[in-house]
Amino acid sequence: MFSGEADELRGSVSFLGVARGIVEASAAPDGLRVLTRTKVAIGVAVTDTVHRYRGRLKGHEIRFVMQTDGGKTPHLPVEFVARCASPGGTTIDR
Repeated sequence: MFSGEADELRGSVSFLGVARGIVEASAAPDGLRVLTRTKVAIGVAVTDTVHRYRGRLKGHEIRFVMQTDGGKTPHLPVEFVARCASPGGTTIDR
């Protein structure tokens, strides 16, 4: 869930049921950009993982691509769509 004013966004985004605080975000006529960071423990080592979301508005939905960098394994981009289900809710399709 996020909110903001002008071209700045704040709040959190959720992926796979895990909310992540927004570190950087912006809104522009061509879409949204959101960056989150998490720490991932691999054995005794802890690494930073960066999640970059780019969303493009198309009609009444936002088409997102999430790219994750860091961690032990490579990550392919994940595409999903957020649609307004009702005036107070959103649905997500992958």
